Amino acid sequence: MDVPLVRSKHNLRFYAMKVLSKDKIVKTKQVEHTNNEQQMLGAVQHPFIINLWGTFQDSANLYMVMDFVPGGELFTLLRRSNVSGHRGANFRSMLI
Repeated sequence: MDVPLVRSKHNLRFYAMKVLSKDKIVKTKQVEHTNNEQQMLGAVQHPFIINLWGTFQDSANLYMVMDFVPGGELFTLLRRSNVSGHRGANFRSMLI
């Protein structure tokens, strides 16, 4: 997965464009997860949840255009933090 920073020619705003390899999605059995992510982000509008502005695809990749938020995705940050067990559960619940 790659998430380049892109800029709209229309409104000059910056966006994060999540690029997902179709082959990798299939190999890692993430098809349902990816479809759920798109459906959930497209259906929910809340100030604490990132906006999904659009999706498109080509023969090799899926693209999701979202608001740019410095710092990255919370799930990725939690996975990298190596906080686990009871302490990790407390930490995650405090964030939410």
